[in-house]
Amino acid sequence: MHKVSICIPTYEQPKNLQKCLESIEIQTLKDFEIIITDDSKSNEILDIVDSFKDKLSIKYYKNLPVKGSPENWNECIKHASGKYIKILHHDDFFYKEDSLEKLVNILDESPESKVVFCSSRHVDSLYKNVSSHILKKRNMSRINNDPNILFMGNLIGAPSIMMYHRDLNVYFDKRMKWLVDLDFYIQILYKNQFVYTDEELVCINIGGANRVTYECENNKKINLYEHMILFKKLDLRELPLNYKLYFLKLFLKFEVKSFDEIKEFELIRKKNDFKILFFIVKLLSPIYKLRSYVRTSVLNSD
Repeated sequence: MHKVSICIPTYEQPKNLQKCLESIEIQTLKDFEIIITDDSKSNEILDIVDSFKDKLSIKYYKNLPVKGSPENWNECIKHASGKYIKILHHDDFFYKEDSLEKLVNILDESPESKVVFCSSRHVDSLYKNVSSHILKKRNMSRINNDPNILFMGNLIGAPSIMMYHRDLNVYFDKRMKWLVDLDFYIQILYKNQFVYTDEELVCINIGGANRVTYECENNKKINLYEHMILFKKLDLRELPLNYKLYFLKLFLKFEVKSFDEIKEFELIRKKNDFKILFFIVKLLSPIYKLRSYVRTSVLNSD
């Protein structure tokens, strides 16, 4: 059994996969297997895999029919056999030659933890540095004490900064696209403490078009549906103030003014908690729309 299974779910973008594999090739730790599942229509990903066949041991699987995310991610995980699973999306890559070794050492030396996260460097489509993502210490303790706070925002970062024990047997919820990372983190952290290193070990590619972001970010149905799925999983007995404020912002953004707009998502048990929010939305919606209009007008004038 290998120490690590590096799981790379792919969809087109062969150039990015090449960069990813090049970063794996130079890793100081060699006890790993590479799993690639391919959702592409073309064979360009396979061509890149073949170009590395004399350098790396890669298990390649073509998805027929295509699965889409996150089912493609799950398919990749299902083929893993290593002690640890290292998610590495095809457009991300290791930042340092010893990135993988350092992540493995952290988990090996932290028997109380089942998952490790690292800081990341964000790069553009030309792989030039844009920014860094570092988890603040106060947020580390907040997440370890109550992983549910991730419902209100991804404090951790992209899945490529994570490595975890395969025996956790956790998969991404196939019903979700937009909040799927948060749901996955909450699943893992609900029963497991995590360890974190503020060393930047992975580069996250934030350049170019992101089909999931374009499809989901401003899609009312997707946002409401996935928020309701995740909220139901939290199984809160009551709706705390911070959750009410979060939902208020969400409902204002998408102009949700009645329970009829979310009843199809079967969140009936919290109806009384939401009544006041719908009332506030009706009052504030014109002001919120005016503010958005003014902001857009200012941006366009620039």
